[in-house]
Amino acid sequence: MTSSPLSPLVVVSLFLALTLPSSSQEEAPAPAAQPPAAKDDQNDPALEEQYYVANGAYNRKLYPVAIQQYQAFLNAHPDHAKADLARRGLALSHYASKQYKEAIEPLSALLGKEKLDPAISRERLVMMHGQCLLITGEKDKAKALYAAEIANLKTPAYLQAALASISDVSFDAGQWGEVVTWTGKLLGAQPSKAQAARGYYQQGYAHYQLKDPEKAIGALSKIEALEADPVWITRGLYLAGECYNQLKKSQEAMQAFQKALPGLKGRDAIECRYRLGLTRFVLKQYEESATDLAAYLEAAADGPHAAEAQLYLARTHLERGSFETAGTQLKALAEGTSKVTARANL
Repeated sequence: MTSSPLSPLVVVSLFLALTLPSSSQEEAPAPAAQPPAAKDDQNDPALEEQYYVANGAYNRKLYPVAIQQYQAFLNAHPDHAKADLARRGLALSHYASKQYKEAIEPLSALLGKEKLDPAISRERLVMMHGQCLLITGEKDKAKALYAAEIANLKTPAYLQAALASISDVSFDAGQWGEVVTWTGKLLGAQPSKAQAARGYYQQGYAHYQLKDPEKAIGALSKIEALEADPVWITRGLYLAGECYNQLKKSQEAMQAFQKALPGLKGRDAIECRYRLGLTRFVLKQYEESATDLAAYLEAAADGPHAAEAQLYLARTHLERGSFETAGTQLKALAEGTSKVTARANL
C-alpha cells in the first residue's frame, strides 16, 4: 500500500508556467551591473530578433518553432548576452512539449553556472530539472539534486514539493532511516494536508519496518485529524492495527482494523478480515472471530493464510462448545500436510 493518487509533481507544475518577453518587452538588466564585454554581434538587432521570434513562438505555444529558433540562436552564438535566457526558453519549450529528456541538457547547463541572468529563477530551474529527472526514471539523480539545493528553495511550495519527492524516492527504495529524516523535514515545512497525510504514513511505515511500532503508531495516529484523502486514513488505521498487535494491545488493534475495513478493497480487505478475525479470537470474541475467518476463507480459500484461518475457525467452534464441528475440522487439518498439521493434533 504505497501508491497514491497525489503527486508532488502536480504541486510544482502550477508554478512553472512562464511567459517570455517579446521584442517589445525587454527584460530588466541586473541592478548596477555592467554589460559583459561584447562581441561584435552582441547588439546586432537582426540577431536579437531571432531570439524574440523564438519567445513569440513559445508564447503562442508553437513549441516546435520555438525550439528550432532557440537552438539555432544558441548554436550560432552560445556566448551572447541573451544566451542563458534562450537556454531557459529552450528548456521550457521542451518541457511544454513533454520532451523531458531533451529539457535536461539546457537545464543542467544553466544550473552549472555560478551566476544567472536576474530574470531567471534558479529555484524554478531546480524544480523543473528535478521533475524531468523523475519523469525519465532518474529518481536517484532527482533526489540528489533536490537534497543539494534544498537550502536555496525559498518558495514554500517548491520546498515542500522537493522534500516530498525526496521522501517518495527514499520510500520507494526502502531506505527507512532516510524516510524518517526527510518526512520529518517535510512535516516541519508546513505542507498541505495531502502532503502531511502522505508524509505521516510514510514515516509510520518506516518506523514499522525499523521494528519500532510505538513510533509508527505515533506518526500514523496524526493522519485522521488532517481530514485529508480518506485513502491515507484507511492505510494509517490498517497499519496501526498491525502495530498494536505487535505491542499486544489487542483491543486497540481490533478498533483500528474495524475502522479501516470499510475503506479497503480487494486483497487488502481480505487480509484485514483475516487479521481482524485473529485479533477477535485473542479477545475471546469467538462468534465475531468465526464470522471474520469464514469471510476470509470464502474470499481466499487457497490464500496464504487459509490453513491458519481454518485452524482458528475450528478453535472458535471448540471454545463455543461445538465439539463435533470442531472435531471434524481439526481432524481434516491433522490429516493434511499444511503448516498447521502438528497444531491441529494437539
